[in-house]
Amino acid sequence: MSETKRERSTEERIAELADDIRATGLGPEESARLARKFEGERRAIVSVRRRYDNDASIVYVDPQGERHAALVKVWWGEGSDHPGGRCEPSCNVVYVYGGAGSGVATVTEVPSVVHKSLQGAPGNFWCWPDEA
Repeated sequence: MSETKRERSTEERIAELADDIRATGLGPEESARLARKFEGERRAIVSVRRRYDNDASIVYVDPQGERHAALVKVWWGEGSDHPGGRCEPSCNVVYVYGGAGSGVATVTEVPSVVHKSLQGAPGNFWCWPDEA
C-alpha cells in the first residue's frame, strides 16, 4: 500500500524557505542553489490551478512593485460580479522576504490585500501566477 503524500501547510512551506535563506552564506554556489529552488517553487506555483483555498499559491506585489511568491492565509468575501467582470475576493497573504545582503529571512503577513483588478496603484495587490 502506498503512502498518501500530505500537502504541506502554509507554515511548513514558509519555514522551509526561510531555513534555506538563513542557511546560505550567499556565496556563488549557495546563491545558485537557492535561485534554482525558488525557480522550482515559482514553476510549481504557476502550474497550480486557481483555487480559493487557504494556502493557495498566489503572487503578492508589494507597495514598491516587487513581486513575491505568496500563500493565502485567509480569503475575505466571495467576490462578486461588477460591470468590469468578476470581482476577486480580498485575502491575507504571507510571504518570505530575504535581505540579499544580510542573509536574514523575514516572514511577512499582509492583511486585506485586494486583487490587482481593484487596485489603482502599481503595488500592494495580489494576482494569480498566470496574471503576474
